Amino acid sequence: MLCREHEQEVNNQPRKTKWNKAKNHCQNFSQWFETCAL
Repeated sequence: MLCREHEQEVNNQPRKTKWNKAKNHCQNFSQWFETCAL
């Protein structure tokens, strides 16, 4: 859910590096969430 909101923010801005940062942020968040959920 947070990733989609983050993607929308990034889509409003020039993609390139910011889009890659958003992907990395989503992956890191999902991994962090999994570790906390467990």
